[in-house]
Amino acid sequence: MPALEPDSKYSSLDTNGDNIVSDREFENSERQIKLDLLRNQDQKEDSLLLMCWLALGSMLFYPPLIIFSEFIGMERAAGLVAEISSIYFLSVGGLVSVFFGSQAIIKKNGR
Repeated sequence: MPALEPDSKYSSLDTNGDNIVSDREFENSERQIKLDLLRNQDQKEDSLLLMCWLALGSMLFYPPLIIFSEFIGMERAAGLVAEISSIYFLSVGGLVSVFFGSQAIIKKNGR
């Protein structure tokens, strides 16, 4: 039975140290690769969900920021923050809607 070369790129698949990659060791490596891909996909989805929650949270924080700026006597700052609120809410709403829309498409297509 042929053995692995000393610096072979497949030497990491040899888990029992006999310098031979068996079918079982190869299948285990394939399972590990699939598991790693699933784990990475899960982390990506978690990151996207966190981004979505932070965006929605910032939308809740925005109006009190205007009120607080007005309260501490920063009328100009409150006015400027209020002026950009329309584009801010539109942008964050678009971000959240694209996120949920893409998740619905992915679920529908079975990916």
